[in-house]
Formats: sequence, C-alpha cells, structure tokens
Amino acid sequence: MKHPKNILRFGAFLGLSVLAASCGRDLNDPGVQYAPEMYESIPYDPYKQVSDSVTPFANHQTMQAPPVGTVPRGGFLEGFEFPDTARMSEGVIGYANPIPFSETVLAEGAVLYERFCAVCHGKGGKGDGPITKNPAIKPQAYDSDLLKNYTDGQIYHTIVYGKNAMGSYTSQVDYNDRWKIVHFVKTLQGRGNLEKAAPSFKLAEANFDAMTVGDRYQLTEVYFNPQDSTLRKDSKKLLDGLADFMSQHASLKLEIGGHTDADGDDAANMALSRARAAAVVAYLADKGVDAARLTATGYGETKPIAANDTPANKQLNRRTELKVNEK
Repeated sequence: MKHPKNILRFGAFLGLSVLAASCGRDLNDPGVQYAPEMYESIPYDPYKQVSDSVTPFANHQTMQAPPVGTVPRGGFLEGFEFPDTARMSEGVIGYANPIPFSETVLAEGAVLYERFCAVCHGKGGKGDGPITKNPAIKPQAYDSDLLKNYTDGQIYHTIVYGKNAMGSYTSQVDYNDRWKIVHFVKTLQGRGNLEKAAPSFKLAEANFDAMTVGDRYQLTEVYFNPQDSTLRKDSKKLLDGLADFMSQHASLKLEIGGHTDADGDDAANMALSRARAAAVVAYLADKGVDAARLTATGYGETKPIAANDTPANKQLNRRTELKVNEK
C-alpha cells in the first residue's frame, strides 16, 4: 500500500500541472465542446459552417436545407440589397422584377395576394379588406395617386420592410413569392401585365383563310346569368353560326375559354369559368360539331384584360373566348 503522503504529493503535483496548463491557454478559447449544440446555432442558420477545429462537427454543415416553402433566416433579401431607409431611392425605384412574367406566375401571385394581402388591401386592391374596419388601418388603393405609379422595386421594398401600420412579410413570404405578388399588384394598379383584349368574333366578317393558330376572338354575344353556367337564349344565334362555320371548315379546331372577374373565391371562379366553357362546347357538339375538335378551358380570374376596379372593367373580364388550336 502506498504511503498517504506520496498520494497527497502526487495529487498536488497533478493539480498544479493542470492549473499551469490552463493559465497558459488563450482565455477566449472555450476548449473542447462536449455539447456543441449548445455553442453552435444548429436549428436557425441553414448550412452554417463550424470553423472551430476542436468541435466534433468541425468544417461540416450543422443542418440540412430548410424545408420547402419555409423562409430561412438570414439572406432573405437575396439580390435585393437596399435598406429600409432607401424606399424612394433611385435604386429601389428602378429595381426590376427578376421573376419573368407568365400566366402561371400571375395566377400564383393572385393566390398569394389573397392569402397575405387581401385582408388589408381588399381583393380588388381598393384598401377595403375586412381588417380595415379598424379605423387605425386604412391602406391606400393601389390605383390611387399615391400608389398607382409605384414600381416593382418599391412594391417589393414595402413587402420586405412594411410601411405605416403594415409590418414586414419577410418571415411569411419567401423571396420568389414576393416578386409574384408584385406582378399581381401591378394588375391592381391598372397597369402592367394585363392580357391584350381579343377582337370580337363576328360571323359576317369571319375569314378562315386569315386565321392563324393562336388567334383569339371574344364571343361577345355569349351570355350567362350571374354566377351560373347555363347559356341564355340570346347566346344561341352566335353559337349556331359558329357551329355552321366549323362545319364548313372541317380542319378547324378550337379552344373555348371561360374567364371571370376577381370578385369571389379564386377556386369558385375557376370552377365557374370551366363550367361556362364546357357549356359552350356541349352546345356546339349538340349542333353537330365533333367534340374532338373542341377543348373547354377555364381560366378564372387569372387573365384579366382590365383592372378589376369598376363594374364596367369587371364586365370586360367576364368573357368567353375562342382560340384557334388547329386549322
């Protein structure tokens, strides 16, 4: 058995050695991380690189990519480098939307707008959403003198940083979706990406030889009752003539497209537009047109030809069109 004094001497020597070693270390170095999750931000910073060589996760990613559809912390502006104070700067005003416009983008922007914006700004962008019953919240209409000339960059800047009673939406809407909303807001301003109105289809002027694939014509004499897909009797004169025109030109194939204004639920508008297009196709088929030559498509409110801001403009958007698919 070892002498107790020797054990005490060894213990004292070991303690002094540890103390001397610790005094010689960099006091800013925490040493080995036995629980690195307590030191390194794992759940909040996507793809964070740990540079401390003493950790078990040194130079490795500490987490996977953020789930699809979520907004990762940090880098939420991506290419948009302007601070909150730069709203009216030339850079912000001239900043162009990096997301190319398309019908799909506009449709997605309309859904996102209703989800995040319509509660304040209203479905038509008139600043009359349900939350504005609170007198402290009175957003401007998008086609007002104040906002009608807001550029892509200014609209995006407002989404990112907020304005007045509106807070930032960076944690709710990701980068690409913000720009899709910008596309849709421009239609509510009464400018920007509106569909070009097609000419009316007039039987007396119909010229098969002049038609080309992709040509569109409005069936301005096709009528439905409000929120209904039943053809009115005064629609049948034009459709009877269209059926005769197709029987004379057997190679002609058409798409019948239904369109609505922006009032009401998006999904309901889409369903109504499809039902109306299908009603026209069914009528033409009943008049002897081969159904294989006809396609019914519903576009809902996604292809406006006018801003949905007045009864007259909304009436323009509630329309039925034909498009030449083949000839």
